[in-house]
Amino acid sequence: MPSLLHSLRTSPLLRSKPPPLNPISYLYTSKRHLGIPPAYLLDDYIPRYQLLSSIDASKKRSLAYAHLQNCNLCPRRCGVNRYHETGMCMIGAETAKVNTIAPHRGEEPCIQGFHGSGSVFFSGCNMRCVFCQNHDIAHKKAGHDLTPTELAEWYMKLQTVGNVHNINLVTPEHVVPQVVLSILDARDMGLKIPIVYNTSSFDSLDSLHLLDGLVDIYLPDFKVWKGSTAKRLLKAEEYVETAKESIKEMHRQVGDLSFTSDGIAKKGVLLRHLVMPGLEDEGREIVRWLAENVSRDLYVHVMEQYRPDAPNNPIPTQECKRAVLSLWDDLYPQTSNTVDQYLTYKDVTPGSFHSLFRLRHRLQRIVRFTYFPTISTLLIKALTPASEKAYLLFIYGTVINLTNMGTELVEQEFFIRSALYTASALAPGSQKEADTGLKNGLLRPDDATDWPQLVIESGVSGSLHRLRQDVNWWIGCSEGMVLLVLLLVVDCGQRRLIIEKYFPQQLRQGGGGGPVTRAQAAHGRMDDGFVPQLIATTIADMRADPPAVEGPPVILEFERVVGRRPVGPSECDVVWGSKDLVEIGGIVLRWIP
Repeated sequence: MPSLLHSLRTSPLLRSKPPPLNPISYLYTSKRHLGIPPAYLLDDYIPRYQLLSSIDASKKRSLAYAHLQNCNLCPRRCGVNRYHETGMCMIGAETAKVNTIAPHRGEEPCIQGFHGSGSVFFSGCNMRCVFCQNHDIAHKKAGHDLTPTELAEWYMKLQTVGNVHNINLVTPEHVVPQVVLSILDARDMGLKIPIVYNTSSFDSLDSLHLLDGLVDIYLPDFKVWKGSTAKRLLKAEEYVETAKESIKEMHRQVGDLSFTSDGIAKKGVLLRHLVMPGLEDEGREIVRWLAENVSRDLYVHVMEQYRPDAPNNPIPTQECKRAVLSLWDDLYPQTSNTVDQYLTYKDVTPGSFHSLFRLRHRLQRIVRFTYFPTISTLLIKALTPASEKAYLLFIYGTVINLTNMGTELVEQEFFIRSALYTASALAPGSQKEADTGLKNGLLRPDDATDWPQLVIESGVSGSLHRLRQDVNWWIGCSEGMVLLVLLLVVDCGQRRLIIEKYFPQQLRQGGGGGPVTRAQAAHGRMDDGFVPQLIATTIADMRADPPAVEGPPVILEFERVVGRRPVGPSECDVVWGSKDLVEIGGIVLRWIP
């Protein structure tokens, strides 16, 4: 992955130049020609953080550290010690997670200017807007972990290398302490351009008081007017009253928007409102309230980029999280031999499923999804440490064996948690992801549609019937394209590792007709197509003294795993003998009481 510095230096935005200026016409430009009242034009501007005394700066540092130990800086008021745990935003104390740092030309002209705004897009968010325009950034914890000092160094690079007009902090509400520390560090390093605080307005007054004296331009949203709308679309019923208080405080600090003679904003509030279909009246109420309670000279950008990315009626993620964690507690330390590791949700719309799929990291455990849209049913499998170890050992061992045979790497593309595969037969439209698997990238190059040759599913013995349904899905729904399924069953009570090997078996053609029920799909009851054929069962018994293996070696046929015949003497089947299986069983069951 290229470094952030490399991305910045090679960005086409960085290489762009401002349009040439005619010296005569530039000198002729006056305050009147800019169309801005003289009261809001500045001859020069010194950023507010430059005017902060050393005593006030020290106080802000101390407050920032204190807030991290009992975080109540946003209206969620989680109250967690972020040095030890995370709250709603899922971000800790030592660092802020940053998705992108670059000169940005997607802001208002008075913010981006000629050279761009030095935008810092933070990952994570304290809101859950269903129409989020930055969903991949705000709700997925992708990016780089940067300390406040590292952030400050990036501000300096944006100033010196990028020649940007300002530092634009995008979605920073949940990392205000880190932001405060970074601005103070950057001040000591020589930062001289304004700070833009680009926010949803879901800020607490404590947070804004901490920022007072550090921020030059506030760029807040005012999203909706009614509490019921906020609850439905933002998942924050208290948003409206919070936004009102926040925007008034922002305006108290920096006033109306002010500019230098080049038309670049240096100080003040620029408010945004995104118009959403059917909610135009709420927008009118917002503008009316702003004029009556904040300022009639307030700049308001009415935006039209409505993009409803999230679905209607999503599964409550917190409810699902609690269910997954509760199930995992029942499964671990796995002294029970009867716990089913699957959760079942009914009446799940496709939109709800994909919403939860995007937010899976919030469940805080490794899970696998299977979704049946025709019957609106979602299955969630919570993986245990033991079952995870089992499939990892088998897939890594298989890949190492193939590599030692000289098989090309592209022919042994393995994955941990596959993409969602969509069935075209047996249960059309249903979607599933495997624990792990392998496919030949030369023969099946499309990650989205080409099925793997080998699939490995792993679980505990209490879920054996569900695991076998998973086997049926892979073989039946792929129409025999999955050539081998390995089922790994961790029997905690009996301290055994059970390995079942399945091939696809084609049934007679014709007959039948009519839709296939989930029960038929699960048990392979069809008049044609493919069903699993159990080839062998092998058991590694770790209770025996010494540990023993019952059944044949586990043989993964080269032709089924790689999808072609072996070539030359080195390419052959992958064989897991008794010694290998005892070793794997020992590792998998080592920490089971």
